[in-house]
Amino acid sequence: MRFAYLAVVFVLSTGSVFASETPPPGLDFLKLLTITNDKTPDVNDLEIGLDDKGSPAGMEVTLEGDTTDAPAYFSVSDISSGKGLVLKQEQGYNVLILKGGVNLDASSATMTLSYLANGLTGSYNDCDVIVNRVSGADWNIENAYTHEIVQSVHVKTWMFGISTLEGLCPAN
Repeated sequence: MRFAYLAVVFVLSTGSVFASETPPPGLDFLKLLTITNDKTPDVNDLEIGLDDKGSPAGMEVTLEGDTTDAPAYFSVSDISSGKGLVLKQEQGYNVLILKGGVNLDASSATMTLSYLANGLTGSYNDCDVIVNRVSGADWNIENAYTHEIVQSVHVKTWMFGISTLEGLCPAN
């Protein structure tokens, strides 16, 4: 199973997204999450790319209403790298990092999303997320703490970093 997809969601809070590939042809994209933030009016969608068998091949992050920029695409290998995947970088800091392996045979996986909580001290907070294959080509994201299905995430920031990913992470 390819659980690397939700990571991109959080890149959307503002700023740079790092995507290394273009999606392979023939993928169908299924919306997993809508992402908003308290810094901009942007609304982003996290979509999982499914092959002709309904298996994940990657994920895209799109900005609703944007017809000028190509969606940011992340492959399974991007997310499965040993160092984690840097989803957002700002002013020289890795702001959002997805960590965890991708098990192609499993029907769910818990991954860790690390986000820069304080840019002055360089401290990060971790948040676990669960990606589930519901059935066939149906997928969802589950809050690992409340076990509720998550359809939207709001990135809450403060002067020196991210305070929480509301809807997905516990409040700090």
